[in-house]
Amino acid sequence: MVAGGKMVNVRVTTMDAELEFAIQQTTTGKQLFDQVVKTIGLREVWFFGLQYTDSKGDLTWIKLYKKVNVRVTTMDAELEFAIQQTTTGKQLFDQVVKTIGLREVWFFGLQYTDSKGDLTWIKLYKKFKFRAKFYPEDVAEELIQDITLRLFYLQVKNSILCDEIYCPPETSVLLASYAVQARHGDFNKSNHSAGFLSNDRLLPQRVIDQHKMSKDEWEKSIMTWWQEHRGMLREDAMMEYLKIAQDLEMYGVNYFEIRNKKGTELWLGVDALGLNIYEKDDKLTPKIGFPWSEIRNISFNDRKFIIKPIDKKAPDFVFFAPRVRINKRILALCMGNHELYMRRRKPDTIDVQQMKAQAREEKNAKQQEREKLQMALAARERAEKKQQEYEDRLRSMQEEMERSQSNLVEAQNMIRRLEEQLKQLQAAKDELEKRQQELQAMLMRLEEAKNMEAAERTKLEEEISAKQREVQRIQDEVAIKDSETKRLQEEVEEARRKQVRFGGGENLIWWEDELKFLGNKQEMLTLQSEAAAALLAASATPQHHHVAEDDHDEDMTNGEGNGDVSRDLDIDEHIKDPVEDRRTLAERNERLHDQLKPIDKKAPDFVFFAPAVRINKRILALCMGNHELYMRRRKPDTIDVQQMKAQAREEKNAKQQEREKLQMALAARERAEKKQQEYEDRLRSMQEEMERSQSNLVEAQNMIRRLEEQLKQLQAAKDELEKRQQELQAMLMRLEEAKNMEAAERTKLEEEISAKQREVQRIQDEVAIKDSETKRLQEEVEEARRKQVRFGGGENLIWWEDELKFLGNKQEMLTLQSEAAAALLAASATPQHHHVAEDDHDEDMTNGEGNGDVSRDLDIDEHIKDPVEDRRTLAERNERLHDQLKALKKDLAQSRDETKETVNDKIHRENVRQGRDKYKTLREIRKGNTKRRVDQFENM
Repeated sequence: MVAGGKMVNVRVTTMDAELEFAIQQTTTGKQLFDQVVKTIGLREVWFFGLQYTDSKGDLTWIKLYKKVNVRVTTMDAELEFAIQQTTTGKQLFDQVVKTIGLREVWFFGLQYTDSKGDLTWIKLYKKFKFRAKFYPEDVAEELIQDITLRLFYLQVKNSILCDEIYCPPETSVLLASYAVQARHGDFNKSNHSAGFLSNDRLLPQRVIDQHKMSKDEWEKSIMTWWQEHRGMLREDAMMEYLKIAQDLEMYGVNYFEIRNKKGTELWLGVDALGLNIYEKDDKLTPKIGFPWSEIRNISFNDRKFIIKPIDKKAPDFVFFAPRVRINKRILALCMGNHELYMRRRKPDTIDVQQMKAQAREEKNAKQQEREKLQMALAARERAEKKQQEYEDRLRSMQEEMERSQSNLVEAQNMIRRLEEQLKQLQAAKDELEKRQQELQAMLMRLEEAKNMEAAERTKLEEEISAKQREVQRIQDEVAIKDSETKRLQEEVEEARRKQVRFGGGENLIWWEDELKFLGNKQEMLTLQSEAAAALLAASATPQHHHVAEDDHDEDMTNGEGNGDVSRDLDIDEHIKDPVEDRRTLAERNERLHDQLKPIDKKAPDFVFFAPAVRINKRILALCMGNHELYMRRRKPDTIDVQQMKAQAREEKNAKQQEREKLQMALAARERAEKKQQEYEDRLRSMQEEMERSQSNLVEAQNMIRRLEEQLKQLQAAKDELEKRQQELQAMLMRLEEAKNMEAAERTKLEEEISAKQREVQRIQDEVAIKDSETKRLQEEVEEARRKQVRFGGGENLIWWEDELKFLGNKQEMLTLQSEAAAALLAASATPQHHHVAEDDHDEDMTNGEGNGDVSRDLDIDEHIKDPVEDRRTLAERNERLHDQLKALKKDLAQSRDETKETVNDKIHRENVRQGRDKYKTLREIRKGNTKRRVDQFENM
């Protein structure tokens, strides 16, 4: 920038943001583009471009040559730039992708709407839209950065929702579930309730209109499939969305209106896989196709566009566009897609390799963070589940306790009733024994009175008979009572067993104490109710125990009369003067006694004079009041005072109970805190012990590595010795075979053998030394392993070995990361955007409507295989996805409205019926030689 230059504001809109920049008037388009891509962190800039709306309201892809304020709108943002007249479209494009952080720039470009309403890839004038200009063949293989993935995802999703890309209803619902996962993450029942997706645009309006389903039903269906993606990262959800979407027939295709030599109106489709010809009323099913590997040259002259195939015997493929600028756009798209097509089949550049390495590192880091988060969430779920189990268990125990208490009360009531019946039975038995005793006495009297008169004997016999009858009756009753007694005893035993069963054998004494406590509590409640009743009665007729005052006190106070005023006081001769046992302080304190003089008890009446009569009245009233209280203190308390004292005692007891409860709670809290502190101390000590163990383990691992390296060296020395021994054996065999050779040769061989023997002897000496060292190393290894086992536990030895392997792999990964980081730093010092090459004459091509001949030769490689030959849709390769789409199609068929079916729906249904998909159709239309396909095009 030039210091002091005039600053202007520009905006560039991406797919998910709107960026604003303050730039100088001298800023070039490339500088603006670099600023954009730097802001958004984009490095895959070759996919992207800048679009603006020209003076006629048309979107145009830009090259930035004029000094204007421009805006670039991506799928989620709008960026604004101030650029110079000399700024190129590539420079603006670089600034955009730099602003949004895009590196896969080869897919993108800048587009604007030209004066005739056609979307044109831009060379920038004013407001820009940052869009993908080129599409990858396979998103899973080519998209590297998350920002590139996000921009593609937003653009493809917007195209599907706007019906620019036809998507079947069942696929639309499945894609919507991935879109929700990408935006909101995992489904959470507590946060994602009904109506949560009401404001999200998730389905094409065509799909909604074609089915008799309410908004809530659509939302329920999408949320059902959303729950299937739990645990999937947002970036993975976007990738799954694109992997499904790239199999749609209209994905990544740029359509242009053309005519053949017969004047038939057709569609030309340009995409990453080649050129396709469509009938006017069918954009889903291409009729003729040419892969990029079969094209060697493209050119146009005025409205005539010529494609020269590699097969020079085949005729040229010629069509006509409605305007020259359409041919220019077709040429630019063909060149860009062909360049990317060839680049995919070459080794990655260093920049792409660096981006892939960085992407892998970031993905691994995110995966590790995700795993940590999932572990934390799982731990939290386990804790919440355990807490819920404890709460449920506590609740069930409380319910069981309540049932047990209810059964216990019932059993106690039964026991009381049985005990009362037993008491009645015992009383009947006592009565029977008493009657029997009386009968015995009467019999004794009868025996003694054998000589009495007959009349008396008769009378006694009658009495005895009556008594016997009564005794018999009582015996019958006793027999009945005995049987009832046995039954009652059995019931009592059953009740006691039931009591023991509910309360537990060991808790029987506790239940008895509880019953006593309940009895005492009932008694206390009875007393409280009586006291409350008395208090209520007293409060109904409140009596204030004021000191009685004479009715004439008012007159006494208000007047200054000097009449004689006298009051008789209540007296009780039995009241003992309280001062009889009272002693003065002087009497109790010897020092004070010496200072005061004794009072003369024979003194006359105490007479004094007040300054006014009203003073005497006040003195008199106070004396009367104090005397009345003096007498009241020596009488029993009134019912009101008793009630107040009882209430005060109750309040004091209640406060005492509350204080005891509080103390118990504080004690429990202190115990809990103490226990928690013990746990923390224990955990801290365990962590310290673990750190020490890990430190010792690392030391042992280092020792093991050193020893293993020495063992490897020793093994290498042994291998070398064996090799030399084998050579010696071979030479000895040769010597044995050459016994008849000439003396000179034999001498030469003997010298070689001697040299080899000396070398073998030297190696043997070294091996002997190594053997002794090996024994020492093995002992050290065993010691290290024992130490390792001691630190990690015998059962954890395998884990430690795995950990050693992991540390080794991690070290290797860190080395690769450091190398990748260094390479990335070197690349960032000299950034290179892998834009699709554009011809220097593109500006002239775009700005003019000239009819000159424009031709471009394309790189060719006859060994390149057509990629669609082995290509399969994701639904065909993934059985789970196939089943999901099948289930969705079945569910939606029940509510489908056939009257709302569109032309594309009918075409798609027919293609499915015939077993065709995107890649099967492409393979079919590319069969045969080029000449046959060109002839077929001419005859359409």
